[in-house]
Amino acid sequence: MLWNRNKATEPSRVAAAPAAPPVASGYRVAEGDRALTAIGTLLMSYGRFAFDAAEAASTVRERCEDWAKRLVFGDGRRSPTEGPAEGGVNRDFRGVESFFEEMRKAEAAFVTEQVGGLRRAVISLARSLGNGVGEDRDADARVEQGLAALSRAVEQDDIKLVTRAATTVIETCRSAMAQRRQREARHVEKLDQDLKIVRERLSSDYESASTDPLTGLFGRDQYQQQLDQLTAIGALLAEPPWLLLIDVAAGKPDAAKKAKPAPDTTLREVSHCISRTFLRRHDFAARSGANELAVLVVDMTRDEVVAATERLLGMVHSAGRSLGKTEVPSVAIGIARLRPADDPERWHGRARLSVERAIQDGRDGYSLNA
Repeated sequence: MLWNRNKATEPSRVAAAPAAPPVASGYRVAEGDRALTAIGTLLMSYGRFAFDAAEAASTVRERCEDWAKRLVFGDGRRSPTEGPAEGGVNRDFRGVESFFEEMRKAEAAFVTEQVGGLRRAVISLARSLGNGVGEDRDADARVEQGLAALSRAVEQDDIKLVTRAATTVIETCRSAMAQRRQREARHVEKLDQDLKIVRERLSSDYESASTDPLTGLFGRDQYQQQLDQLTAIGALLAEPPWLLLIDVAAGKPDAAKKAKPAPDTTLREVSHCISRTFLRRHDFAARSGANELAVLVVDMTRDEVVAATERLLGMVHSAGRSLGKTEVPSVAIGIARLRPADDPERWHGRARLSVERAIQDGRDGYSLNA
């Protein structure tokens, strides 16, 4: 692949590389060709195992493949600065060195930043848990002392002592519960601030991720990843996150309240309406199914979510006026707030049940499961 089989190998090269294995035609591979093959293979491997960092893995893979081809086969033209290259082509060795250095620097900066953020979040969580354990132990010790005093009073059969000890235990328990609630509120507030930073970084990471080519929203893989992450941290947020599932169809539903599959034009138009409704950087919209779109939102109250949903319905209705009869969108929206016991499947399933209720109600509306 890397040499011309119709051109005899230079004798000097054969002599200079006696260890090179012979090929079937009797020629030997030049050391320069071996080096090009090795560099090209390294570039292809680097791209194949790339991960989403400063750039999306797919972008890094494409750039590596491009550089490998340019280096192995040449640019097909003479170098304007270095004069004629071997074989009449230009191989930009300096360019590939700069490319590789640039990629490694960007990945190193990305990993350093992400590990630093993770370290700060873990330390903050550990500090909160450590403080909580200490306070709980102190409160438990006071309650145990009160219970011991109450037991002695009962043994002495002294009503006044029993009353006094019982009152002390009750007040101690109330005080411990109030302190625990205050502590939890402080911890939630602090963790919410830390998690906001994490969410901002995740939003930045998703900006470079690949999107669904039809809708322009994120794909199913990114949706599942975001669903998993929000399920894990949702209980620590001041406001639990919300999941909106939008079932998209076209035309008027039939008597069975089932609509035809949505054409591409309809899906694209509803996706544009979603993008214009949920404008915050950390609002996450994705195509989660063939005719299903999803939105994950944080830092929203119930009233704010309802208002945004109604605004979305109004925009979808207006967008349908410019489409043909068979392309007019018909949407059913299911809304579910994350509950403490939810895992990703249960949360998505609850939202899907709300979608089914909205379909049974005639579509073009929403059902909320808080």
